[in-house]
Amino acid sequence: MELGVSVGWERRYGNACCFSARMIAPSSSLSLSFSNTFRNPLLSSPLLCKPFPEQEKQRKLSIAARIEWAKDKHLDEVIQRQKKVRLVTKLKDLLVNEPGMCMSLRELGRYRKKLGLTETRRLVVLIRRYPAIFELFEEGVSNYYYRLTPQAEVLFLEEQKLKAEMENSLVCKIRKLLMMSVDKTLLMFKISHLRRDLGLPDYFRKNLVEKYPEYFKVVELQSGPALELTSWDSELAVSAWERNVEKGTMNTEVRVNPKSRSANRGGRKRHGNFLLKRKDIESIRRFHDMSYFSPYIEFAHINPASREAERHACAVVHEILSMTLEKRLNVDFLTHFRRDYKFSQQVHGMLVRHPELFYVSRKGDRDSVFLREAYRGSELIQKEPLVVLKEKLNMLLAEGEQEFEDRRYATGGVDEADFVDDDDDDEDEDLSVDNGVEGDFDEESKEQGSTLGLDSNGRTPPRRPLVILERERQIAEFVSTAERW
Repeated sequence: MELGVSVGWERRYGNACCFSARMIAPSSSLSLSFSNTFRNPLLSSPLLCKPFPEQEKQRKLSIAARIEWAKDKHLDEVIQRQKKVRLVTKLKDLLVNEPGMCMSLRELGRYRKKLGLTETRRLVVLIRRYPAIFELFEEGVSNYYYRLTPQAEVLFLEEQKLKAEMENSLVCKIRKLLMMSVDKTLLMFKISHLRRDLGLPDYFRKNLVEKYPEYFKVVELQSGPALELTSWDSELAVSAWERNVEKGTMNTEVRVNPKSRSANRGGRKRHGNFLLKRKDIESIRRFHDMSYFSPYIEFAHINPASREAERHACAVVHEILSMTLEKRLNVDFLTHFRRDYKFSQQVHGMLVRHPELFYVSRKGDRDSVFLREAYRGSELIQKEPLVVLKEKLNMLLAEGEQEFEDRRYATGGVDEADFVDDDDDDEDEDLSVDNGVEGDFDEESKEQGSTLGLDSNGRTPPRRPLVILERERQIAEFVSTAERW
């Protein structure tokens, strides 16, 4: 019972008493390449990888504010409206990696767990719920397939074209991530967690990293393959925060809203969409009165328990969120970078302590952190082309759902899909590999299997229907003018 209360309290408050993580010395059995990363020539001085003395105690962070989490209904709305489009995106990602961009419902049934679907949810009804995105067709006797509609296919090809045009920008994002890390090296799987939020392609190692050996080098560490920075660019080492200050658009000042009735209620002041105690406002003001710590400076010497360390950590999170497409990210993804960016052990608490910069939403299964300055209400102030394309997909989805509901209403709640047997229950096992990233479907192994004439499960595929072969020919004509990612 005490544990539950403690966990709930931590989720509600940004605990000011955050403990810094102990630095663990690398084992002597680590590979040579791992040791070399600590002698990276890009670092101004070699890192001293020695543990803290046993007698040294971890000190508490000297920030007095304990700010209560406050709900922001506008930003929570962003999470709510993304639920359906997230499922549709997963279905689309599965589909576009299949031969001819067609997939049988029987094969789709093997990905129920990855899609978050229950055993009782019928796939044929799911596909028919989005008639503007997917179309269902029959090949043979009771052998159903689904594919993209012409409208959705146009959006997909436009997405591939945009990603090809964004290649230079995507390379810069990866370089910035490496430049901010303590040893200028990041494990590949950690970057993979951020790839959809940053707009990186699924096969970013092959299609992006390996094309630029002048910037990156893949090294093998004990924890897995890692990406190491090979050249520093001073022009890239300018943060979004600094650019906003130059433009005069950066404002972190906390002021009283004179029109708000709650300004003088209970000793609280309103800032934006949230209330703060007067002592918390003073603490935030003192925090921002400190000198700005660029996320690209050498920070190995900074005491992890100091105010300077939190100032630097906020700058790093601000920069990462500024690089994402929608200026938001799962909080869990940030926790993977604790050692790389020397974050506090309680990243969630640090984010809640700074409502003038970030908002932590609890909507959905996983908490998300927003960059407040990037939103006006529930809308992004500046939208990147891929975000605009995603909104078009969302509009198409809404139109199709309305069509689906109208059809069911006209038939008294009965749809022809209710009489279709979409998959075999005895073959509905999940054969995909869980690599720890939500929405991943073991793309690399699927690509390797296709070169051997195998299907996505490593087996010899059955004879493909003629309609799929014809579809492959049509798709080949479309993608001849756009790079396939």
